[in-house]
Amino acid sequence: MELAQTGVAALAVSPGFLRSEAVLEHFGVREENWRDAIAKDPYFTESETPWLVGRAIAALAADPHVRRKAGLIHFASDLAREYGFTDIDGRVPDFPRMFDAKVREMASAPGMDKQERFFVWARYCQIHQDPARRELVLFLAKALGLDGLGPGLAPPPPDH
Repeated sequence: MELAQTGVAALAVSPGFLRSEAVLEHFGVREENWRDAIAKDPYFTESETPWLVGRAIAALAADPHVRRKAGLIHFASDLAREYGFTDIDGRVPDFPRMFDAKVREMASAPGMDKQERFFVWARYCQIHQDPARRELVLFLAKALGLDGLGPGLAPPPPDH
């Protein structure tokens, strides 16, 4: 709020499943053979390198209308599709969409266990102010029993 009249845009950029050096080491692979780790974790299919995040930040810095994105979390892969750039392997991974589908599945099943509830809650917290994910946010809020939340946690109104 303090920056609203300054021309400065405060926002967050988030990677999906980041294919960093530490993650590659964890899976015992290198960038050249990273796909071998998919057998250990199918979510790794949609992983992305730190380069994608860097390209997202560069695209935002070059956008003369970046202020319209202020106050939200933006996923690097969403920005890649919007601004038309790719990761270093030429792909535009989409971990957010993959994870959204998995979280929706978890929230749809009766009796979420503790870990599923954690994933649903974490995803809700990440996307609750994202107008593009409003439908999922409302679905997750209902599944979590989060009725009557204040403006800091509640989904944005339809005209937001």
